[in-house]
Amino acid sequence: MMTFLKQHAGAMVFSTVIHLVLLGLLGITLDLSLPQRPPTRLAIEAMVVDSSILTAKQRQQEEVQRQIEAEARQQREAEAAEEKRQQELAAQREQEEMARQQAEIEAQRQAEADRKAQAEAERKAREEAERQAAEEKRKAQEEAERQAAEQKRKAQEEAERQAAEQKRKAEEAAKRKQEEQRRQEEAQLRAALAAEEELLALQQSDAMNQYQWQIQQRIERSWIRPPTARVGLSCELNVIQLASGDVIDVRVGRCNGDDVVIRSLEAAVLRASPLPVPSDSRLYSRNLKILFEPQQ
Repeated sequence: MMTFLKQHAGAMVFSTVIHLVLLGLLGITLDLSLPQRPPTRLAIEAMVVDSSILTAKQRQQEEVQRQIEAEARQQREAEAAEEKRQQELAAQREQEEMARQQAEIEAQRQAEADRKAQAEAERKAREEAERQAAEEKRKAQEEAERQAAEQKRKAQEEAERQAAEQKRKAEEAAKRKQEEQRRQEEAQLRAALAAEEELLALQQSDAMNQYQWQIQQRIERSWIRPPTARVGLSCELNVIQLASGDVIDVRVGRCNGDDVVIRSLEAAVLRASPLPVPSDSRLYSRNLKILFEPQQ
């Protein structure tokens, strides 16, 4: 009730003022419509009331009543309109409040959605940054491994090339050495063949025959023939001598004589030392093989 009075105080004041004004107008009308009071008469004077006057007053009263009722109706309508307006305003304010609260909720939801979206975007950005960092690290590692493999491959190729070059040079050197050795061997062989041919020629020469005959004679002169030596004695004497002809060892090989004959031949060779020296040094041989066949 107090809230209603506070909300409609202006309308009530306005209605009260209207009623007072109407009452004032009604009083003035009644006063004007009344006839002037005649001079004081005796109380026994009868008053005559005109019916037309009563009808006019009644109409005025009714008119006033209608106006009052119309004003009351207007007041009620105004109050109803005001109440409706206030209700509409309250509903509007309530709707506005609800809209504001809904807007706040929506704003909070939007802020939360924005926060989540921002957090999600930051998470994705971090993941993307981590992915890019991992990808760059992987690429850098692959590049480092590739470069290391490339360097290793080049080093291996260089080592293989150097090894192949060294092998080629070694093979060429070996071929040259073999060729040189072959040439030397061929030269040595040719020299040996030539020397052998020359020695063979010398051995078959008169000088060689003379040299062997001198040795044969020296040994035969130094030999003391034992009684057991038979006719047709033939023994091989293996003599080791120095270049001076000095005998350092003697062995009897194939021989048809007995032990006494063999020992006598060894003693004869030692007594014949030094043996004759050949006129040509090429006829000298450290190891002599002499076929001892003494004359009868």
